[in-house]
Amino acid sequence: MTIQINQTGNWIDVSVPLHSGIPTWPGSPTFQAKLHRDPALGSPTRDTWISLDVHTGTHMEFSKHIFEDGKELEELGPTYFCGLVEVADLVADDEGDISWSPIHPDIVGVLWKTGNSHGRLWEQASFQPNFKGLPLPVAQRLIDISGIRFVGADYLSIEAMATEGAVHRQLLGAGIAIVEGLDLGHISPG
Repeated sequence: MTIQINQTGNWIDVSVPLHSGIPTWPGSPTFQAKLHRDPALGSPTRDTWISLDVHTGTHMEFSKHIFEDGKELEELGPTYFCGLVEVADLVADDEGDISWSPIHPDIVGVLWKTGNSHGRLWEQASFQPNFKGLPLPVAQRLIDISGIRFVGADYLSIEAMATEGAVHRQLLGAGIAIVEGLDLGHISPG
């Protein structure tokens, strides 16, 4: 996923590159890349096979992820993710209270930068179970903002492990897609 910073025309990649050893969700298979063909071994091309869980690195989730009658990307179309996006440096207290409100009234997405980015969790060698997740009250606040089509998170899940899918059900049930696994460490809020 790339985002354009203000109107300068500069684009910044906020996806997490796939690599051997990338953290994965507990119980998920690890990312693997295996050379399948190689010119050095007589093949006309170099080809690699990859194996990964679809929740590895940067990925998108739609209501079909949770709900049988939900939507997939094909039903939403590629422009679903086009529009103004805000990177919000959100620090919530235990009740989910935050002092954030949208900078621009026409935003279609919010990328939530947390302590996960500040702590560079993507650089850790293994899954970090104490990552920061979006509290339920904040998810509801995002739902209440007219026009929000997607919310992004800066680690493998938008919600902490203890919430057991409640934030996913709330956002996806409201038709808000989720983008997980973003690297926002080098992005300033705004």
